[in-house]
Amino acid sequence: MKDLKENKKNRFFLKGIAFILPVFLTCWILYSIMIFMSNLVPSWIVLSLISLIDIQSESAENIVTTILGFILTLLLIQLSGMVFSVIGKKFFDKIEDRFLFKIPIFSTIYKTIKQIVDTVSNPDKNSFKKVVMVEFPRKGVWTIGFVTGESVDKNNNEYYHIIVPTTPNPTSAYLLFVLKDDVKDTDLTIDEGIKTIISGGVLSSKKNYI
Repeated sequence: MKDLKENKKNRFFLKGIAFILPVFLTCWILYSIMIFMSNLVPSWIVLSLISLIDIQSESAENIVTTILGFILTLLLIQLSGMVFSVIGKKFFDKIEDRFLFKIPIFSTIYKTIKQIVDTVSNPDKNSFKKVVMVEFPRKGVWTIGFVTGESVDKNNNEYYHIIVPTTPNPTSAYLLFVLKDDVKDTDLTIDEGIKTIISGGVLSSKKNYI
């Protein structure tokens, strides 16, 4: 019962990250776009609107510029949605690969959020079967891995297929084929394993499985 409650807490934590990070990033991007669009508005249009509406305020120019920037941002989003609907997801995937994934800092945040959302929000698509400890990258050094499959060689030796994500940014990983006898099982849930990776071990279990 206690483990069930703990698992629920861990899932809530990960879902909280999956919710907060995209919201924060979205707000930041929208704000940046709005400021950019506001700066594109010609001053004569702003002054004409102020004169037309007859706003009596020292900050009238800033208010009108911000409103116009907001309207232009909404129009840009609408236009982007229309373009995406016409061109399709394949084109957007190419934009991701060629542009979004190559922007310093932003690409790291974007990839991380995308992977977190995909992992937490789509548990049915999650191919991780269990969390294990494996010696990597050398003997005597242990790391967390996620079992994704199993196989047998010609001598009937059984292997685990193990994904070892990078931390704290799990946007890349190593694929290892390790003998089952060389792997240590844990009772960590997939959520706990992911939380440990993302937090860089800060939120890891107090139990040592080595």
